[in-house]
Amino acid sequence: MLPLPKERYQYREYLIRHVGVDYHVDVSGSRYSVPYKLIKNKVDVWHSATTVEIYHKGYPVAIHPKSKRGSTLTEHMPPNHVMWQEKWNPTRILNWAGSIGFDTARLMKNILDSRSHPANAYRTCIAILSRAKSHDKSDFNMACKKAVEIRAYSVKSLESILSSKIYLEKDEKNTAPLSNHNNVRGRDYYKEEDKCQS
Repeated sequence: MLPLPKERYQYREYLIRHVGVDYHVDVSGSRYSVPYKLIKNKVDVWHSATTVEIYHKGYPVAIHPKSKRGSTLTEHMPPNHVMWQEKWNPTRILNWAGSIGFDTARLMKNILDSRSHPANAYRTCIAILSRAKSHDKSDFNMACKKAVEIRAYSVKSLESILSSKIYLEKDEKNTAPLSNHNNVRGRDYYKEEDKCQS
């Protein structure tokens, strides 16, 4: 009899995926990178509990550890993304945003978290933060707070919020007083009812 294999057998599943414009493929809700030259190509994916292996026309193009956050390899990025990654990072963006205000930093964090990997969000974050120079810090921060509330994570959306000044509008829900109407009963009505019962 032959000895048992050193590594236990791992169950793997097979998928066919199209590479998105962000040079990633979706596997169980997580995003994994492939070389950017394969954008819009079809790839074969074998994934187990621990690894994600990606093949194009039978040749291996990427191997990633399985992760809920997915995985992006620098060597898969186009040159302009590598440049952004070297020059910018989430910490630098959040520090810049924090110098403007808490809600600005919160908006940047949400934008960074909304993309498959942070490098895809750098351009948007930098474009938004650069607009703070031409606005009052307090107004800009309130506009960012409004953007977080309505989940508006684009440059155009923030520009619209700033130009329309909707961040200055008060939330008028439940602020109107009750009208005097026969069917509207106040505290006094129920006090009288209690007296009658006792």
